[in-house]
Amino acid sequence: MNGELAYVALSYSGLWLLSWWAALGQGWGKAESAHEPGSRWFYTRRLLLAALSLVGVLLVAGQPLANYGWNLSPWLPVALLVGGVLALGNRGGFVPDGWLPMVLALFHTFATELYFRGYLFHHLSGSLGTLALPLSALLYGGYYLTVHTVWVAGWRGRLIGVVTFTLLGLVFAGFYTLAGGFLGAWLAHFAAVIRWNVAIRRERPGEAA
Repeated sequence: MNGELAYVALSYSGLWLLSWWAALGQGWGKAESAHEPGSRWFYTRRLLLAALSLVGVLLVAGQPLANYGWNLSPWLPVALLVGGVLALGNRGGFVPDGWLPMVLALFHTFATELYFRGYLFHHLSGSLGTLALPLSALLYGGYYLTVHTVWVAGWRGRLIGVVTFTLLGLVFAGFYTLAGGFLGAWLAHFAAVIRWNVAIRRERPGEAA
């Protein structure tokens, strides 16, 4: 159990530092935040999230991948609905104006949820009990300080970003718990990053923005 907590601390801190260096120190975060398909850092960051979660589950925790939880649940439609409502206030999501943004949104939310809920929240729950929910949500909120759009928004923007993503971390972890696994958190997160309202306005260029 101590080994699991040590891996959580090392993987998170290493990921945070590397992400800050790449996105902000090297300037790769602007293209990533714009979800440009040519941004190598967009893919690299998310592959790192997925790889760290798999190492944590298979090597540190010694558990099968089935423990992520892929079961169907009556909470899944609710997760989609709540995510869709959250998407109404999302200014940095994916505009569904083609198949590529949808694939990128699936990839982004899959990798993020795999690490933060599938691995981190799941295993912190086994080690820390109910404390895992606020702690994992706070770690999720703090991770977004390595995202270009949050960091360049000034201290108020950073504070709002941390609070906003911490609250979202609570929501996604809640659906992970209610749905009994990873699928509930993934669907809620995926629905929350799709900007349908922007896509509709693009299809009606004569309307006022």
